[in-house]
Amino acid sequence: MTDPPRHPGFADRPSANGSAAARGARAAERRPSLLSPQEGQGAVVASWAPRELGSARRGLGTLGLVAAGGVVLIVAWAAFGLASMVASQFDASPLLGWLSLGAVGAGAGLIGAAIWREARALRSLARVDELRAALADPAVPLARARAASLDWVRDVALRLPEAGRVVPAIEAARSVEEIMAHLRAGVVVPLAAEAARIGRHAAVEGGAVVALSPSPALDAALALWRGLAVVREVAALHGLRPGVAATQRLLARTASIAATTAGADLLAQGAAERLLGATPIIKELAATVPGASVAAFRLYRLAVATAAACSPLPPR
Repeated sequence: MTDPPRHPGFADRPSANGSAAARGARAAERRPSLLSPQEGQGAVVASWAPRELGSARRGLGTLGLVAAGGVVLIVAWAAFGLASMVASQFDASPLLGWLSLGAVGAGAGLIGAAIWREARALRSLARVDELRAALADPAVPLARARAASLDWVRDVALRLPEAGRVVPAIEAARSVEEIMAHLRAGVVVPLAAEAARIGRHAAVEGGAVVALSPSPALDAALALWRGLAVVREVAALHGLRPGVAATQRLLARTASIAATTAGADLLAQGAAERLLGATPIIKELAATVPGASVAAFRLYRLAVATAAACSPLPPR
């Protein structure tokens, strides 16, 4: 009897006499997979979904820890240095000690007032966010939505008296949708009109500044300064008190609003350009300085987008 012909191969090559099931099992063991055997059991059907990934851990990153440590060191250095200075002045003379203590106290009071102003500005911006969330959530009780709306309306009425006319209607409203309708018709629309007026005024000033500016670099700086003034003015109109941190957050929200409403902005661009083009001053400036009309239009759109960012109702 002759032996069957031999073929070169690996030692773990399955023999020809092995069953198909055994060969399939061994092949499945060697086959690379992304899931463990327990997770991979069962067919992948339309209802199958992978395990959700956990959210990233939030907290201070490396740069945040470095910045926080630097702030602590600077504050400690300043505090101990000032305390040592006051103590040395008391050793030299009681009068000098009290004068130095009064100067340090006045400086600390001014810094505390600035911090309190920033905290109040951030709180006023957060209040608009809370009202927006309350009006958008159908599960929020009507009494809570009414109280938050009345608080915001009464604050706005200090600068826009006609907004106070909707207070009785909001108090008598029987649904959140009815409150939103009264807010939009009686408060948001007048605020948008006033913001548009601020934008047109800023457009005239911005176009004139660009026309008188001797260099393009100075044009950008002046437009940035006037744009920040527009944002703060429109925010104050809506009852906000923007400080440095609140203005930065409001600018980020304005950019987000402008990005999400880009289609509506393009549709409204022709009307806005015709509106600004009908203004005699901007029309004359656009004829002499090409960049003046562009700066005027941008300032106008910035005022409109800021009004949408400060409103508790979503823009239409």
